[in-house]
Amino acid sequence: MWRPCYGCSPPRAAAGWHGRSRQPGRIALSDYLGQSLLGVLIFTGVGLGLTGDTPPTVVPVVAVGIFAVQLELSRRWLARYRYGPAEWVLRAVTNGERPRMRR
Repeated sequence: MWRPCYGCSPPRAAAGWHGRSRQPGRIALSDYLGQSLLGVLIFTGVGLGLTGDTPPTVVPVVAVGIFAVQLELSRRWLARYRYGPAEWVLRAVTNGERPRMRR
């Protein structure tokens, strides 16, 4: 059984997941805001209003589906840009200058 330790490299299966999970971590604020917006649009009266109609077992499936889509979108976004949109705004406001967006 593999046990995590600092300084150890993960097994190959975990290494593939680690590489894919790195992009959403780099644009975590944008992903969080996107997940929140999609949740509002799917489950509340602002959008589809599925709160009372959705069985509890379906909600995690929707969440995993949203995250899977975000994995791919994050990878594509970061292939072209340095920061996520929310991270760029936060960095611009914090530093008082417009950071370079393109790679």
